[in-house]
Amino acid sequence: MPFPSQRSLALIVVLAITAACGPALADRFLLVEGGSIEGKLVERGSKGEYVVTTGEGATVTLSKKQVRKIEPVSEHQPEYESRSRALPDTVAAHRAMADWCQEHQLGDLADHHLQRLLELDPEDQQARASLG
Repeated sequence: MPFPSQRSLALIVVLAITAACGPALADRFLLVEGGSIEGKLVERGSKGEYVVTTGEGATVTLSKKQVRKIEPVSEHQPEYESRSRALPDTVAAHRAMADWCQEHQLGDLADHHLQRLLELDPEDQQARASLG
């Protein structure tokens, strides 16, 4: 059996360390044509392309022309998505979710829930004050 090359061995070590460190933070690649791809940037190609590994394990290569913007994804994003899917559409639930988002530095998402709260209760002064 042949020995792995130094480069292959280095890649194996990096992957093992990455796996041992828990979930990696990801980026959201907003596409020019609409939509987005979320994953971890693993390589920049010689022409500036992005090689991305998704949470499902797929590897996607995007040209610079395909990507409009790259946004970091918070480590709290997966928990937010889980909580928001189960969220009842009530004033109390949206207030609690907005508070949770603020505590976890998800300000834009907190604003989203405050906006929905105001749709449900247009007279809510606390939500109005929080939105500014």
